[in-house]
Amino acid sequence: MSTDMGPEAQSILGRLGIAMGAIVVLAMASILLSTIFTEMSAGQARAINLAGSLRMLTYRLSGELVRGEAAAARSTIKVVEARLQDPALRVGVQVELAHPLRKTYDSVNGA
Repeated sequence: MSTDMGPEAQSILGRLGIAMGAIVVLAMASILLSTIFTEMSAGQARAINLAGSLRMLTYRLSGELVRGEAAAARSTIKVVEARLQDPALRVGVQVELAHPLRKTYDSVNGA
């Protein structure tokens, strides 16, 4: 018994090898691109979370002011001011000074 494969069997194995290699290369490229985009958007996600927490703090602040809870309102204002200064928040704001979002952020932040 001979273990020699005919040209057809070698051709099929070669094609399967090339197909598997192409799949591996595409999978690795997909993983690499996903990692790059995830890293690029990580700062944006933090900025979005901070913006949401600021929104919720303004709801809390308005409730405290309506109820006449001055001490609690002062405490909430300090938290809001601290979060407005968080460097991660600037990541979500356009760097271009003329951008409308940047102008709004600077006016709220007192810059």
